[in-house]
Amino acid sequence: MIISPDSQILHAVSFDTATYHDLVCFVNEHSGYTLTRVDPIEFLSTHQPTTSAYINLVLKDIELRKQVTEHLDKNNYSRFSLIHDRCYVGSADIDPGCLIYPMASIYPTVKLQRDVIVHSLTLIAHQCSIGVGTYISGGTTIAGNTKIGDFSQINIDATIYDKVEITANTIIGAGTVVRKSITKSGTYSSQLKNKITKIK
Repeated sequence: MIISPDSQILHAVSFDTATYHDLVCFVNEHSGYTLTRVDPIEFLSTHQPTTSAYINLVLKDIELRKQVTEHLDKNNYSRFSLIHDRCYVGSADIDPGCLIYPMASIYPTVKLQRDVIVHSLTLIAHQCSIGVGTYISGGTTIAGNTKIGDFSQINIDATIYDKVEITANTIIGAGTVVRKSITKSGTYSSQLKNKITKIK
């Protein structure tokens, strides 16, 4: 499902080749759309808004993602979200610029702000709020009433307990279990000493 204006050309602003190829496959399942790729640095310096729609997929550098999001917002670019047909989103509130992979499950009362990426086999439970530009890897479980701040990254197989708040610009390591709120930005892991530790 493509949530987009009527534009027939969709642009991916991306450094990430694998994700771009995934996008091509998704878009090819919907007739009438063509997908092109825009280099983020060129996009920020010289690209002019068109009547087409854009999605922000700069994954390797969170700071660059912020810049692209700010540029898209400031210049009122048209945006689109791409939700794979083989995932469950119910009536979740999904802003423009999001990408949801197959076999993700998102409860109807969830809010995804713009530029969120949710990978396969992820579960986001009721009443959760996911901030702008957040990247959620595959196999992640986010329990109900959880709030994740802008431009955070939740790595593969992480588990976040219910009623937890994670501040903006936070990275949660692979396999980490988060039982309490995190109020200071940084990189956290529970792979060391079996308890969550700020490692950066």
